[in-house]
Amino acid sequence: MNYASQDTPAFDFTVHYDPDTSYKPPSMEDFETAKSLFRSLLTHGQSALDPQTWHRLGFVQTLSADHTYVIIKECQNHRTGKGLYLIRHKASHNVLVQAPHYPSDLLTGDIAACMFRDLSIKAVAWSTTHRQVVDLAHADGSYFNAFTEAFAEYAPQAIVVQLHAFSQKKHETDADLIISSALETPPDSFKTRVFSLNEVFKDHYRLYAYPEQISFLGGVKNANARCFYRAGGTLFLHLEMSKKFRNDLLREKTRRQALLMSILK
Repeated sequence: MNYASQDTPAFDFTVHYDPDTSYKPPSMEDFETAKSLFRSLLTHGQSALDPQTWHRLGFVQTLSADHTYVIIKECQNHRTGKGLYLIRHKASHNVLVQAPHYPSDLLTGDIAACMFRDLSIKAVAWSTTHRQVVDLAHADGSYFNAFTEAFAEYAPQAIVVQLHAFSQKKHETDADLIISSALETPPDSFKTRVFSLNEVFKDHYRLYAYPEQISFLGGVKNANARCFYRAGGTLFLHLEMSKKFRNDLLREKTRRQALLMSILK
C-alpha cells in the first residue's frame, strides 16, 4: 500500500519487519537509557537528537525527509525485534498508536501508519518481528515498554491506543469493536470514551465495552498497559477490531478521524 500524500512523505514501515530474527530483551540499564532518550525526544524534538547513544543500543536515529518527525529504527545488522518508533515534533493530539502484533493482526500496522500520516498524532510504534518470536504486548522489560513508559512520563493525560484484530467467527460474537481500558475496573474517562464511540458508530457497528458488556478480549494482562499506568498514565485504550471494522478504517479517512475525535472527547 502507498502511504504517500500531498502533505506527508510516504513511510514504509513494512521494510523494518523481520520474521526470522531472534529476540533479545534490553538490559535494565539499556531499558532506562532508551526510556530517557524517548522521553527527551517526545519533550524536546530535534534538539534531543543523540544518534551515538541510540547506535550503542542497536538503533538508528534519523529525521523524516520533511524534518517533521524522528524515526527510531533498528540497525540493519543488529535486528532483534526491538520495534520501530516515529515521534512527531509538533502534533495536534497527544496520542500514541501502537501495533504490537503486526502483521499477524491483519491491517493493524497499516491503520496505525494512516493515523500517523493523516491525524497529526504525536507518535506511533510497530513490532518488527512476529509475535511468535516476541509478543511485545505481553513481554516485560522491552524497548516497546520503554517507549510506553516514556510516553506516560512525558504526558500523563495523553492517550495510548493499541490496535488488535480478532475473528468474530472464532470468538462467536457479533462485535465489530471490543474496547477496553485493560483494567478490570475502568476509570470514568474510559466510560466517557465508550459513550462517545457509541454515539458516532452505533448506526454502523456493534461496540462492546469490557468488562461491562463483554467478558473476553479485555487486554487485562497487557504488559504495555500495565507499565503505562504504573508510570502515571491515565488512559490506555485496547481496541479489538473485526475484519470489517479494520477494512473500513483503512479505506476511509473520515472513519479514522471519527475514531480519534471520539477518543479525544
